[in-house]
Formats: sequence, C-alpha cells, structure tokens
Amino acid sequence: MEGDADEQLTTIADTDQVNEMVIRERNKELRQVEGDVVQLEETFSLLANQVEAQRKLLDTADEEIMIAASEISNGTRSLKEAESYSRRFWGVIVGTSTAVVVGLGLFSAYLRSKDAKPVNNPEFTLEPADGDTNQ
Repeated sequence: MEGDADEQLTTIADTDQVNEMVIRERNKELRQVEGDVVQLEETFSLLANQVEAQRKLLDTADEEIMIAASEISNGTRSLKEAESYSRRFWGVIVGTSTAVVVGLGLFSAYLRSKDAKPVNNPEFTLEPADGDTNQ
C-alpha cells in the first residue's frame, strides 16, 4: 500500500504541476488578450478623434459651400440689376446722342440758310412791303 500511496502522491504532484503550467499559460494568454484589448481601445480612440476632426472639416466645408452659393446668388442678382441699368443708360445715351445730332443738324441748316443770303446781292434784297413807310 505504501507503493500505491507513493504512486498516488507522485500522480497528485504531477497533476499539480500540470495544473500549475496550465494556469501560467492561461495567465500569459489573458495578459496577451488584455494587452490586445488595450491596443484596440487606443486604436478606436484615435479613430474616433480622426472622425471628429473630419466631421468638423466637413461641417466647415458645408458652411463655406452654403455661403458661396448665397454669394453667387447675390452676385447673379446684382449682375442682372447692372445689366438693366446698363440698358437704360445706353438707351439714354443713344436718345441724347440722337437729339444732339438732330439739333446740330437743324442748327447747321439754320446757319447755312442765313449764310446763303448775301447781304449785298441785289437779287436777295428785301423790298418793303406795301404800307411800310420807313424808307
């Protein structure tokens, strides 16, 4: 019986050693998993920060696009107003120029008609009208 007891003690000791090795291996694996989880958390944290930064950039870009669209709309409206003013301005310029040209033509015709009657030409002397006694 003593041999059986020694053999049982040896078996128990061997089983304890195996159990201890398994526990150490599991602890090592758990530490590795813990390290991987910490690294994964850091990666997700960095990713979240990058996503937040990108969101801010996209929000800013979106705001700039909205402002640009508004400015383009205002600019288009201003160009249409300027075109309208330009048409009216050129209409006034053309009308005024036409009036000046016609006026100058009439004035020139008037001056030519005055110059066409020589003062000392007997053909163009004015005879006093009947009843005019100043002569």
